[in-house]
Amino acid sequence: MNDLDLEYTETATYMTYRDSKTILENLTHTKVSKNRIHTCVQKIGNFMNQKHRKPKNNSAPTVATTTTAKEEEVVMREFDLLTGDSTKAHGRGGKKNEVNVILGKDHETGEKKLLRLDVNKTWAQTTSQFKGKAEVTVSNNEPALRKALLEKSDEYQSCILHCIRDIKFYLWQAKLSVDQRKPISMRVERVLWALRNLVEKHIFDGGVKVLRWRVDWALSELKKISSELFLAGLDSVGRFVCNAANHMVTFARLAIKGVVVPFSNNLIERLMGEIAKRVKHKWMHWSERGLENLLNILLIRYCNKRIYKELKEKYLKPNNNTLITVKIT
Repeated sequence: MNDLDLEYTETATYMTYRDSKTILENLTHTKVSKNRIHTCVQKIGNFMNQKHRKPKNNSAPTVATTTTAKEEEVVMREFDLLTGDSTKAHGRGGKKNEVNVILGKDHETGEKKLLRLDVNKTWAQTTSQFKGKAEVTVSNNEPALRKALLEKSDEYQSCILHCIRDIKFYLWQAKLSVDQRKPISMRVERVLWALRNLVEKHIFDGGVKVLRWRVDWALSELKKISSELFLAGLDSVGRFVCNAANHMVTFARLAIKGVVVPFSNNLIERLMGEIAKRVKHKWMHWSERGLENLLNILLIRYCNKRIYKELKEKYLKPNNNTLITVKIT
């Protein structure tokens, strides 16, 4: 029945439990209960959650069913890029469930892997599961996430798209009119887009000297904008631009060394869209465990179909050393 459980589970990751019941009954011409589908999701989600976190060189499995501390740790050095994001889903009793996701990517192979999924945990708790450091991390400007990732990488890139939005927000918060806000935000955008365009050009023609000059120019322009904002009494905006300047140009600094780094966190934003598509509806109210198990299945499949296929095969063939006892009468 394990193969049927997988079919039930996969269907439930694409649509609601109610719709899954209808579709499965039409396909199989048998009665299927929502509880049965839900049970399958919890069982397989918990299985995949435990198995995909195990280190590559793990020892032989033991009899214990609980996940050990060693199994919970994921070594990040096998990934060049680390990115994270969070979102909210409706919980029970009017509460909100906070979903934290960490994604790793290998630049050479292009392979992605879901490294961590937590529900209602702090970013410090989520990143504490990892050993070592990634080469580069990319994220938005959420303070707790940025702080956690800065501790886990040699280099950090702040998504410039989010930086521009944050600047616009701070200007709006300072009660500036649209006509006053637009020239300031456009000036920052021109600096960052000029740098991005030159990085794309440098990848093909190798203009290291020009790119190095452009990075220095971009930092100088951002510092100048920051000083002018302070003089205008816009301290919160000026402080943000000053503090974020170095992190906004990391992708260009690394391009000088031949390291390609995304200037935005679009990779993880697309993944968060998969979460929103399935679980972020007003009428849905998730338990912490139910949400985490469903998302483990959905995101492992989305990130890496090869790993997902391997985990399905492990579920169908859980133990090659099965002991069979026969009683002869």
